[in-house]
Amino acid sequence: MPQQRDYFRIPYPVTERPRLIVGASEFEIVDLSESGARIALEGEPQDGVESFAAIVRFQDGTTAKVIAAVQRREQGELVLRFADNLPYGIIAAQQRRLLQLYPRDALAPR
Repeated sequence: MPQQRDYFRIPYPVTERPRLIVGASEFEIVDLSESGARIALEGEPQDGVESFAAIVRFQDGTTAKVIAAVQRREQGELVLRFADNLPYGIIAAQQRRLLQLYPRDALAPR
């Protein structure tokens, strides 16, 4: 199914999810694009936080600094928009890595 977005969004399997590190707190990134992320929340986030500095840490050890802003809240998740896009090279490397771990033909119906 084609996505109707400007940027391709990578949905992560639970065991491969990157982490969003904000100070001493860490959150699982459910899906990610160059321009933003959806994170899983445990408990209630602090209200009134508009934008904040964070680090995205991927399972392969790659990290990226971001300034994120809360776009909206959904059931148990926050949708974030990044002030500056993640480098395309990071997104492409993540796609290649996931395709190597989870080949498309493994998902095809038999």
